[in-house]
Amino acid sequence: RAAREARAAEERRANAERDREALRRIEQRRASVPDVFRPHAELGANVREMTFGPGMERVARACLGIQNEAELRVFAKTMIADYGTTETFKVEMSRQGDASFEVRFRGNKGTQISRIFSKTANGPTVYHSYFEAGSTGGGSGRHLFRTSMGLYQAYGIKSVGVSANIDVGGYAWARFGYVARDWQTLRAGLKRRVEAMAAGGMRVSTRDQAGNRGSREVAGISADEKARILQVLASNDPKTVWAVADMKLNGRDIGKELLLGTNWKGDIYLDDPDTMARFTAYVTPRGGA
Repeated sequence: RAAREARAAEERRANAERDREALRRIEQRRASVPDVFRPHAELGANVREMTFGPGMERVARACLGIQNEAELRVFAKTMIADYGTTETFKVEMSRQGDASFEVRFRGNKGTQISRIFSKTANGPTVYHSYFEAGSTGGGSGRHLFRTSMGLYQAYGIKSVGVSANIDVGGYAWARFGYVARDWQTLRAGLKRRVEAMAAGGMRVSTRDQAGNRGSREVAGISADEKARILQVLASNDPKTVWAVADMKLNGRDIGKELLLGTNWKGDIYLDDPDTMARFTAYVTPRGGA
């Protein structure tokens, strides 16, 4: 028994040293990444288990240049580090072909997160394929994306894709800085919503802080309010969705009401200064902490 315990202790020590070396490599990559995108919490404090599917090291190296399992461990722990201390996660990584892999986070309080990393002809990309919070309202989603963005920049990822189709997603992703791949279709749908509101109102999807889904009635708007919204929607610029999300009229978060429950695919481009300025402003903790 003593020998087994000694071997186990030695393996833990060796793993810890490999993780420290992996963190040093990541820190070298992040040398030019703004401090706001670095995690504040202890890495791994909210990770209770981590598993790797066959071939993960090879595909992670092909996609992002990740060297070994230790770097993969630190990579995943960094993404989730600031999500919060009240939920712990099981992390599963699996190969999705020769040039793609998925990282899944399963929280013990119902949070489900999936990220798919791929190597493309234009450089590495990531698709935020799923995010459902076990509870809402605490800003954990912002912290998750904030620390993830630091890794994305460090590993040369060019774009972040998302499908905005889960209740508040259509509004939240616009606040982050996503732009719709098909702005014309989204714009047409928003115009129909404006018409419905002008006709007396409509119902939108909702979710409370416990994660329970429902719907609520959105009040109507005046002819003047309708005209002001349609004036914004007249633009062909896909970034107009940001102006919609930020729109307030007569004390109402009218942009939020318009975008709740909308279904659209979008991207954040890490080499676009306007996008990154909006993203940084949105995810920076109050007080710059």
